[in-house]
Amino acid sequence: MSPRLELFQPPAVLAPFLLQHAPASSFNLPNKAKGEAAALLERAGTLRAVLPLAPDICVHWAVSNNYARTPEATFAGLEAFAERLAAVPACSLLLVSGGGPRRKLDSLQALELLAASPRFHAAPLPLAVAFNPFFPDEARQQEERDRLRAKLAAGRGHVAAVYLQAGSDADRLEQGLVWLQQQLDELAGPRKEEQRPAPAFANTDEATAKQQQPPQQQQQQQRQVEQPELAGRAAARPAKRPRRQLEAAEAMAGTSTGSQRDAEASPAVNGHRQQPRGGRPAVIGSLLVPSRKLLAAMKFRPWGGVFLGEEWLSGVEAADGATRRILAVYARHAVVPLVETEVATPQALERVTQLLVLGDSGDGDVARKVVE
Repeated sequence: MSPRLELFQPPAVLAPFLLQHAPASSFNLPNKAKGEAAALLERAGTLRAVLPLAPDICVHWAVSNNYARTPEATFAGLEAFAERLAAVPACSLLLVSGGGPRRKLDSLQALELLAASPRFHAAPLPLAVAFNPFFPDEARQQEERDRLRAKLAAGRGHVAAVYLQAGSDADRLEQGLVWLQQQLDELAGPRKEEQRPAPAFANTDEATAKQQQPPQQQQQQQRQVEQPELAGRAAARPAKRPRRQLEAAEAMAGTSTGSQRDAEASPAVNGHRQQPRGGRPAVIGSLLVPSRKLLAAMKFRPWGGVFLGEEWLSGVEAADGATRRILAVYARHAVVPLVETEVATPQALERVTQLLVLGDSGDGDVARKVVE
C-alpha cells in the first residue's frame, strides 16, 4: 500500500524529486503556523499543476492558527478557505483544533457549521477529521471517541477520511481501530430520515395545500412518486457489495468500483468529481520514521497529543521495532500510512519503503541500514 507524504517544503522546491519518485502519490500540506492560509492555497494549486496524477491533496486547517478574534469571524475565514480550495481539482480539507489554549470554536463546531453552510454546499469538497486512539487516560479516551462520533454524524456525506494521531502503543491502536471500524460500519448502514422544520424561505403554500388534501388522495400521490424511485433503486443496486478493506484503501484515491459509479452519477465540481455521499471514509494513520534527530526532539519537546513510550524513545532500533508493530496493525485494518517526517531525498524514501515492507510482513528481526 503506497503511503501518503506530508510535505514540509514548498512544492516548487520539491517538484523535481516528486516528479521522479512520487508522481502518483497522495500528499498532505500541514498548517503549522499562523497566517499561512493563503500560502497553503497557493501550494495546493502549485502541487496540483506539477503533479496532475496525484489522487488527493489534503490541506490542513487548524482553528488555533486561523482564529480571528471571534468564532463568527473565524468561521467566515474557514468558509472562504474551503471555497477557494474547492476550486483546486481533487483536494480535501482536514479540520483540526490545533494546540494552545481552547478557543470558543473548535474543529467539531467548525465541522457542524460547515456542513450546514449554503456557501459550502455551493462548492463542496471532501472533508477529513482527526482521531487519537492513544490516550492513556480512559476518561480522556472516551471523550475523544464521543467527539469523533459527533464529527462523523455532523459530517455525514462530507467526511471522506479519518486521520489517526501518531503513537507507539500497538494494543491501544488495535482497540481504537476495532471501535472505529464499528462506527464506520454503522455509518454505512441505512440512514433514518430525519424530520426537519422547513426553512423560513420555503414555499409554504404548496405544503399547506397538500395538508388540506383528503388522505386517500395524498396516499395515491405518494405511491406515484415512490414507484419510479423504487424501480430506479432496484436497477441501480449492485449485485455484490465491495469488501470493506477494498473500500477503505481506495476511498481517497477514488478508484473503487462504488466510488466510480457514484462519481459518474454526480455532477463534476470545478473539474473534478464530488465525494460520493454516504461513501465509507478512508482511515489514514500517522507514521513517524525514527531517527536520532527525531528521538532527541521528542525527548526535549514532545508534540502535543503524541504518546510515545519509553521503548520508542530509547533508540532508533527499538523505535523501528515499535513502528513496525504499528504498521502491522495498520495493515490488518487497511489503514493508509501518512509519513509525517520529511521525505525529500531518494534515501529518505527508501528508508520509508523498507520500514513499510517490514511492517506489513510483521518481521521485527530483519536488520537494515538506518538512514539519518
